[in-house]
Amino acid sequence: MNIDDVRAGLAQGVSLFRHQVAERKGYFVIPDNHVVNSGQTGISFVADEGYFEIVLSEMFLAHRREYWKDFLPFVLLVCNFSYGGTRRTVPIFLGKERLEEFAVAGEMNNPAIEYKKSVLLGPTPYEGGELGILVGLFRANNNDHLKMVFDIVEDIGSVFSVNELTQYLGILRPLRRGLDALLGIKDVQFRMGVRDVFSEANNSKSSFVVLANRPESQSSADEFWVKNNQLFVGPRDQARRDIGVDYCLLKIDFVSERSFSSLPSSKLWTEIKGMVWEGQFEKARATFLEMGRQLATSPDITRPHRFNLIRIYKMNLESEIELFRSTKGDGSKTGRERSGAYKLSGRARIEQIRPFASGPLLQTIRDMTNSWEAIPLIGNRPINVNLDDRILLQQMSALPALPQGLLESKENYPKKLVDAITTATFDAKIREKRAA
Repeated sequence: MNIDDVRAGLAQGVSLFRHQVAERKGYFVIPDNHVVNSGQTGISFVADEGYFEIVLSEMFLAHRREYWKDFLPFVLLVCNFSYGGTRRTVPIFLGKERLEEFAVAGEMNNPAIEYKKSVLLGPTPYEGGELGILVGLFRANNNDHLKMVFDIVEDIGSVFSVNELTQYLGILRPLRRGLDALLGIKDVQFRMGVRDVFSEANNSKSSFVVLANRPESQSSADEFWVKNNQLFVGPRDQARRDIGVDYCLLKIDFVSERSFSSLPSSKLWTEIKGMVWEGQFEKARATFLEMGRQLATSPDITRPHRFNLIRIYKMNLESEIELFRSTKGDGSKTGRERSGAYKLSGRARIEQIRPFASGPLLQTIRDMTNSWEAIPLIGNRPINVNLDDRILLQQMSALPALPQGLLESKENYPKKLVDAITTATFDAKIREKRAA
């Protein structure tokens, strides 16, 4: 058995093992009005307008001793989706170490074991099309040979964080081989699992889903509640925590924002800011162009966010340089700066890009200059601005909405913007040399 066998079996609702009776387990979408204090649900999946996350909100194993003494439990998540314009199949393996990270300590005499919230995958841009999700709970006999294979797979799967998918893709081939080897061992037992598909075409929305290890006919969606990201069962006023069987509570989430300041490309900003305060403006602008190229092609950010991040970081760069000049004065300048070279304000530096832009791109440059004073910490910049996610989101929200023609176009406008900034940067450098 391998990942493809698991996926095909769950899709058809048949047994994954010979001589085992096929039984459809309980799998239900929790109604939105049954979700309390657990974040938003009911948010529609819309291509290029947000990110999906797969969150293991809670997992409950009814027999702690059975799982941890005699067996090695593991969770396998396999997602199939469009990433960077290419369909990808991404497996996520949660073995003993990862599961222990978010295990909830219970009473010594309680035979159950509970796991709390863990993001399995994401945030990843939703590019449209189908998001296929397979999740399965397995257990393996705890013997030395199988444990060795188990540990190898776990080590491979923990090399990169799944919120940096670009890097994680580099380990997919050895991880896939290891998982297929593990699933092919006869001592591995399938406990429960499900495969589902979410898409904009199917009007899919962010929701909680529960997979319970009992026949589907014995439950209904209306019995379940989610309160504070935990599963309850029963009538609203009498809902209880213990449902008596193994279960897995997932949240398939769609969010409009993500963390930007943690991205590899955005981390260059710290270096750029340091260059500015060393008076190395040309080096800072050259490094910004590299940062812009990374942002323009990053598959980890939606296209509108790529475009707006480039605009906001460019405005922050010119504002930072203007702040440095006003703080340090002419006495701090060296070389061409001291000779009375061509100097411009931050807003004027943005204006230099306009001759090299056209169409809807031209309007976005106008928006940058017209909004200069309205964007937080740009026009009236204090010293030591830390561009964390809160500030970046405030600044991007203050920009006028992107032109519809730009949003609907298939052209890579983020790259076109970086190209225009690059041309304007070199043109300004030539002018400054002539002025000197």
